[in-house]
Amino acid sequence: MITLRVWRDADGNVVRYRLNGHSPSGEAGNNLVCAAVSALAIAATNGLEAAAGASANAHSSPGHLDCEVCWPTEPEGESVRLKAQAVVDTMLLGMQSISREHPRDLRVIDERNAGN
Repeated sequence: MITLRVWRDADGNVVRYRLNGHSPSGEAGNNLVCAAVSALAIAATNGLEAAAGASANAHSSPGHLDCEVCWPTEPEGESVRLKAQAVVDTMLLGMQSISREHPRDLRVIDERNAGN
């Protein structure tokens, strides 16, 4: 099973997300759930920097992605934070949709106010 865990700060902003595991559905290299989850996570990680202007401190290996989201302080910080949250929220919507359709393949855990 793939687990996506998301951590938020006290204001509800996503500050980190981590993916671990593999989907048991389908053969390696031909698993649509793994491909969809990977595509969403990688696109969000890349989008944090390219589209939002945030910093993404990411580390990945097969079956694992860990991304810490950082944005600059004022004056541009609020604009960057809003864009970064839109990128991450879009990823989460996609992941939640996949999890509803494939509950044995993907579990989404949203840690509110849990810190890092």
